[in-house]
Amino acid sequence: MIRTTATAALVLSLLAAPVFAQSVQASVRDARVTAHDKASVQAASKFYQNVFGAREITVIDRAGTPGLCESILGFGASVEAARASPAARIVIMTSAEPISATVPHLVMTVSDMAAVFSAIAANGGKVVSGPTRTPELPQVTGMVTDPAGNRVELVQADAPKN
Repeated sequence: MIRTTATAALVLSLLAAPVFAQSVQASVRDARVTAHDKASVQAASKFYQNVFGAREITVIDRAGTPGLCESILGFGASVEAARASPAARIVIMTSAEPISATVPHLVMTVSDMAAVFSAIAANGGKVVSGPTRTPELPQVTGMVTDPAGNRVELVQADAPKN
């Protein structure tokens, strides 16, 4: 009886979960990437500004916490517009932990993959792979790293067919 009741409760909770999830509104607030030191934070910040048009909206360099440095980047026509934008931001911060070469990474949508790939090396980044067409999806993807070693996946959607 206890096992049946527990199983029934589990099934009911699983059935109720999608209803709850559909009622919750969520969006990405920030994406955090790391760099080993202040110079790496600055190089990565310039990379995102030069390659993707990001605007540096805040720099945090706490004198009381040696080694802690952050560059917060947003998107907009000006620094003020980027500050006011509700869109997700990129936060680059120092970390003593190793930068992962596995799955965690930024995903950026781009309108001109060729132009972005040309700008990668000129701004201290490295091409890992691509651009590659994915047969199952109407898009081209590529993987690069920023100057601090963070992975960035690039996605360019195909133009709509008429």
